[in-house]
Amino acid sequence: MVSIELTGNLSIQSVLDAHAPFGAILNPDDFANVNQLYAKLQSRGSLTLKNATLTLPLDDEKVFFAFHRLQLINSKIVFNSSNTTIVCNEYEHEKSQLISFVGNEQTAAAGSDGNASGENGKAGGSGLDAATCVLFVTDKVKTIGGPISIDLTGQSGGKGGNGNAGAKGAQGARGRNCSSGPIDCRSGCGNGHRGERGGKGGDGGNGGNGGDGGKFEFRFHGYNTPSDYFFSFISNGGKGGYKGFGASGGEGGEGGRAGASGCTWCDGRCYSGPAGEVGSKGADGFNGADGEKKHLINSNFDMNYIKSYLTLWNGEKLTTDLVFEFESGLSKAAN
Repeated sequence: MVSIELTGNLSIQSVLDAHAPFGAILNPDDFANVNQLYAKLQSRGSLTLKNATLTLPLDDEKVFFAFHRLQLINSKIVFNSSNTTIVCNEYEHEKSQLISFVGNEQTAAAGSDGNASGENGKAGGSGLDAATCVLFVTDKVKTIGGPISIDLTGQSGGKGGNGNAGAKGAQGARGRNCSSGPIDCRSGCGNGHRGERGGKGGDGGNGGNGGDGGKFEFRFHGYNTPSDYFFSFISNGGKGGYKGFGASGGEGGEGGRAGASGCTWCDGRCYSGPAGEVGSKGADGFNGADGEKKHLINSNFDMNYIKSYLTLWNGEKLTTDLVFEFESGLSKAAN
């Protein structure tokens, strides 16, 4: 049986280059019972990630892995926003983490600030939802040095951009010049007109909404499931992005120049006009909303369930409707 050990920074392609069958989707028609499924998975071989970080695609791509044994030793699988299914006979988790976003990917892109005078800031990007992951195990689960650590916190929203300051108002019109007649003052000079009001400041962009926390299903074959202490699970929604701030209004325009004075027969002098009013301040944006928190599903599966799941995963329709039935056993106990 093939047994592969990988270390360092890895991608899906790194895993497939090491052993392509790890990524081959299971055909639900290829097994009828759990023993046949076990044999199919055993033929895939085992993968050990040791001191490794396996990073899956960022944005909602379907990923499928199948192994006899998946062992994580001091390693991380970074699911980002992928839709991932893992099927294995044995799963071992030693001082490792299953996480969503890391580093710069923990927060969506910020909105750009306004560039031109009075331009609004752009809204921050909405955070991606964290991954959806389903892990099927047929036979053994083992943890060393602590529980299975899962943190599928959603991506935080990006900060809204700030508005740009308003444009300076235009200068007021010049006052009229004086004008003399043959024997009198035809018209005196005029004062300059008030400067134009400054332009409105740009509004701040809204912060992006945080993405929802991820969904994690751990399904063990049969009727027993691992105890809750096998898991340390976090799936908070991403934080909403902070709002962008509105910019100050533009400076009022300069007053218009005084009209020319000193004409014959005309008395008095004129003055420049007053400066215009400052433009109105731009409105602040709104903070983004936090994403929703999700929960761990720790349950079991039988052959009907996994075969139906794989059929749907492969994009095919079920030939018969799924039927779910439960009973309390009360009538049997009474007889």
